[in-house]
Amino acid sequence: MDGSPFIDVLVEFYYWDPETGNAVKFDERYTDVNGHAESSITAKYDWGCKWVDFAVYLPDYDKWGTTHRLRVEYRTRLTLAVPDRVIVGKEFTVRGKLEYEEFQNKWYPLSGRVVNIYIYPVGGVERKVGSATTGADGTYTFSHVVDESGTYIVKVVFPGTGATAILSLISMKALDVAKTFVKASAVLGGVSGAVGVSKYIYNKTRNPALSFAAGMAGFIGGSVAGALASSIILALARAKAVRR
Repeated sequence: MDGSPFIDVLVEFYYWDPETGNAVKFDERYTDVNGHAESSITAKYDWGCKWVDFAVYLPDYDKWGTTHRLRVEYRTRLTLAVPDRVIVGKEFTVRGKLEYEEFQNKWYPLSGRVVNIYIYPVGGVERKVGSATTGADGTYTFSHVVDESGTYIVKVVFPGTGATAILSLISMKALDVAKTFVKASAVLGGVSGAVGVSKYIYNKTRNPALSFAAGMAGFIGGSVAGALASSIILALARAKAVRR
């Protein structure tokens, strides 16, 4: 042997059925000018969670190549649900479901598996905050609290196959939520007051100018009323925060 490549040599490709143990030929190719031959095969659904052996055979030389053993896993998918907004210091729940595809487009719950949960600020360092185990129906839940306001990334990973689900959420302080409510209440109250008064005056007088003036007065009155009512809620929120 001078080390030259075997050119135009027939190579047969085999796998061993994990159920029967029988060798199954799935392809044959001839070697190229470099002595290489390669093939591919799509993993079968009934190979899921099993070891499958592969090898090549050279019929012209009655020689088998080295056997390679591969672990075949099912395809998995992972869902994730979190609130759009959460309150700083208040517990919220991360939930979802882990499934595997046993047959094409046939998905089933994958129970008793651990998924890892990562929660960290956008642009920050990825940080694992805990893990959860899927139940009989494939679902998982995990409770967490964030300490700062901002936008966060929530990522769940199933290490078995690397299946990943990612969402984002916004964390706000309780008083910020109350302030936003006050502003919204003032605007909505003003609009409601303006429309109501303007429509009433126009129906009575059919005078557009008078109706417009009355509408502006209604807007101011409605804004004050809306802001006053929601400010009471804000004051209560502040008092509650102080007591804490």
